[in-house]
Amino acid sequence: MIKKQTFKSCCGSKTVLLNLDKAVRKSQLHFFKDAGYLCPLNFENAGVFFVQQKTLIATGALGGLKLNLRCSGPDCDKQIAAFEELLEKAIHS
Repeated sequence: MIKKQTFKSCCGSKTVLLNLDKAVRKSQLHFFKDAGYLCPLNFENAGVFFVQQKTLIATGALGGLKLNLRCSGPDCDKQIAAFEELLEKAIHS
Protein backbone atom coordinates (compact mmCIF):
# COMPACT_ATOMS: atom_id res chain seq x y z
CA MET A 1 0.00 0.00 0.00
CA ILE A 2 1.27 3.43 -0.91
CA LYS A 3 0.56 6.39 1.37
CA LYS A 4 0.63 9.75 -0.35
CA GLN A 5 1.10 13.33 0.86
CA THR A 6 0.66 16.18 -1.61
CA PHE A 7 2.21 19.63 -1.29
CA LYS A 8 1.78 22.73 -3.41
CA SER A 9 4.99 23.95 -5.00
CA CYS A 10 6.06 27.02 -6.83
CA CYS A 11 4.70 28.04 -10.22
CA GLY A 12 1.75 25.66 -10.44
CA SER A 13 3.65 22.45 -9.80
CA LYS A 14 3.01 19.69 -7.27
CA THR A 15 5.31 17.78 -4.95
CA VAL A 16 4.15 14.40 -3.70
CA LEU A 17 5.80 12.27 -1.03
CA LEU A 18 5.11 8.55 -1.34
CA ASN A 19 5.62 6.25 1.66
CA LEU A 20 5.93 2.67 0.43
CA ASP A 21 5.23 -0.59 2.23
CA LYS A 22 8.02 -2.34 0.27
CA ALA A 23 11.36 -0.95 -0.82
CA VAL A 24 11.98 -0.01 -4.42
CA ARG A 25 14.85 -2.07 -5.85
CA LYS A 26 17.26 -1.74 -8.75
CA SER A 27 15.81 -4.91 -10.26
CA GLN A 28 12.41 -3.19 -10.58
CA LEU A 29 13.64 -0.37 -12.81
CA HIS A 30 12.87 -2.40 -15.93
CA PHE A 31 9.14 -1.82 -15.28
CA PHE A 32 9.73 1.91 -15.71
CA LYS A 33 12.10 1.55 -18.66
CA ASP A 34 9.57 -0.68 -20.46
CA ALA A 35 6.84 1.93 -19.81
CA GLY A 36 8.92 4.65 -21.49
CA TYR A 37 10.43 6.37 -18.46
CA LEU A 38 13.93 7.79 -18.67
CA CYS A 39 16.11 5.95 -16.12
CA PRO A 40 19.70 7.27 -16.37
CA LEU A 41 22.33 4.61 -15.70
CA ASN A 42 24.55 6.96 -13.66
CA PHE A 43 21.78 7.41 -11.05
CA GLU A 44 21.11 3.66 -11.00
CA ASN A 45 24.82 2.92 -10.45
CA ALA A 46 24.93 5.45 -7.60
CA GLY A 47 22.00 3.80 -5.81
CA VAL A 48 19.51 6.54 -6.65
CA PHE A 49 16.02 5.89 -7.96
CA PHE A 50 15.46 8.53 -10.66
CA VAL A 51 12.82 8.17 -13.36
CA GLN A 52 11.34 10.83 -15.61
CA GLN A 53 8.49 10.95 -18.10
CA LYS A 54 7.11 14.15 -19.58
CA THR A 55 6.92 16.61 -16.66
CA LEU A 56 7.00 13.98 -13.87
CA ILE A 57 10.23 13.25 -12.01
CA ALA A 58 10.43 10.63 -9.25
CA THR A 59 13.48 10.39 -6.97
CA GLY A 60 14.52 8.42 -3.93
CA ALA A 61 17.08 5.94 -2.67
CA LEU A 62 17.16 2.45 -4.13
CA GLY A 63 16.25 0.18 -1.24
CA GLY A 64 14.34 3.00 0.44
CA LEU A 65 10.70 3.35 1.41
CA LYS A 66 10.16 6.98 0.36
CA LEU A 67 9.92 8.59 -3.06
CA ASN A 68 9.52 12.23 -4.01
CA LEU A 69 7.50 13.13 -7.09
CA ARG A 70 7.60 16.50 -8.79
CA CYS A 71 5.18 17.34 -11.55
CA SER A 72 3.96 20.40 -13.40
CA GLY A 73 1.43 21.04 -16.10
CA PRO A 74 -2.26 20.40 -16.67
CA ASP A 75 -2.13 16.58 -16.76
CA CYS A 76 -0.19 16.09 -13.52
CA ASP A 77 -2.92 14.13 -11.79
CA LYS A 78 -3.03 11.62 -14.67
CA GLN A 79 0.76 11.29 -14.73
CA ILE A 80 0.94 10.75 -10.97
CA ALA A 81 -1.87 8.17 -11.05
CA ALA A 82 -0.16 6.27 -13.89
CA PHE A 83 3.16 6.34 -12.01
CA GLU A 84 1.55 5.05 -8.81
CA GLU A 85 -0.14 2.21 -10.68
CA LEU A 86 3.16 1.19 -12.29
CA LEU A 87 4.98 1.50 -8.97
CA GLU A 88 2.44 -0.84 -7.31
CA LYS A 89 3.10 -3.43 -10.03
CA ALA A 90 6.86 -3.05 -9.70
CA ILE A 91 7.17 -3.35 -5.92
CA HIS A 92 4.60 -6.12 -5.54
CA SER A 93 5.81 -8.37 -8.37
